[in-house]
Amino acid sequence: MKRLRSISVFLILLTACTNVTIMKQDINSNLKLLPLILKRETVDEKFFIVNRQTWFHIDFKNKDELKSRKEYIRKNLNIPDYDISDLLDQLFEINKSSVNLNIESDKARGYIIDSTGESRIYFKENGGGWDKLYKDNPKALGLAYVSVPAYDKENGIILVYKSTTTHSRAGAGWIAVYKLRDGKVEHVDSVVLWKS
Repeated sequence: MKRLRSISVFLILLTACTNVTIMKQDINSNLKLLPLILKRETVDEKFFIVNRQTWFHIDFKNKDELKSRKEYIRKNLNIPDYDISDLLDQLFEINKSSVNLNIESDKARGYIIDSTGESRIYFKENGGGWDKLYKDNPKALGLAYVSVPAYDKENGIILVYKSTTTHSRAGAGWIAVYKLRDGKVEHVDSVVLWKS
């Protein structure tokens, strides 16, 4: 009987550890989801210039801000029959540090990766700002930033932070939820975190 209990405890622990492993995020694999997420249905050949490093507009050192942001996101995201809590925690965890985007630009799909950091030059002293950026890139819509996506493979749910900024300094940042089906992403819901 004692041995049976030991085996039961072992199986429970093994199952718990297996579930943790399933939900572990593979940053490099998750980055490969970004072309699907960044794709814009476009016929006008316009594009966003995407920052070469991932970015998440949050102060990870401020525990109160982290807690309130997570609560706000959980409360405002609507994903039928899905508890976002674990995946949201993972999204925050894997984005504590920026990583370089390892994806190619695709103007036809509405984005180019600023792999050299060239767009920053426009915003340095005497760089010309937005006017010069748009003069040199007349089809640019503005600048975009993305996080490393968090991905629940079992349910096909993707969480990602995205933000865009345009000429008039108008911008917004949001958490978007996608469902991956047959190699395509379907937007499920999003919640705005900031707007200017």
